[in-house]
Amino acid sequence: MIRTFQQHHLRPTRLLDGLWDFITDPDNKGISEGWSSQFPTGSRKLVVPSCWNNELGTYDYIGAAWYRTHFETLQEANIRLVFEGILHHADVYVDGQHIGYHFGGFTQFAMVLPHVAQGKHELIIRVDNTVDWQTLPTDIADWHSYGGIIRSV
Repeated sequence: MIRTFQQHHLRPTRLLDGLWDFITDPDNKGISEGWSSQFPTGSRKLVVPSCWNNELGTYDYIGAAWYRTHFETLQEANIRLVFEGILHHADVYVDGQHIGYHFGGFTQFAMVLPHVAQGKHELIIRVDNTVDWQTLPTDIADWHSYGGIIRSV
C-alpha cells in the first residue's frame, strides 16, 4: 500500500490484494454470457497485484480476462474502491452491477459506492490489454502489451 501516514479511524482502509479468481476470455464472450454476475467455472487463482503475462499459459496472451474477489462490510457504508493500476481497459462490477469503466494502465482511479449494505460482496473486474488504433495510434510498437491488475486494490 502506498501510504506514508496512518489512516484515520473514521476512514479505515483495507487492501484487497491477494489471491483472486482469474479466467481468460479469448473469445470475448464474458459480457454476452453474463460473467459479471455468474463467474464461470474453471477459473484459477492469480495473485493481485501481478501481470498475467508472468504466468504459465498466458505469457503472450492479449485480450480480455476476468478477475473476482469478495469483500465484506460490517455495516452499511459508503465505499471508495481505489485501483492503483490496471492494464489497460477495466470494467468494474460489484454484485453483478456495472460500476464503471477506466482506460489507462498506469493511472490510479477510484469509484465510489454509496450505501453499500452490510454483508459479503462480490467484486469482478474485466480487464483487456488489447491495444489498437483506438487506444494507442501506432502500427508497430517496441514493447509487449502486458495485462492484469498490476498494482494494489
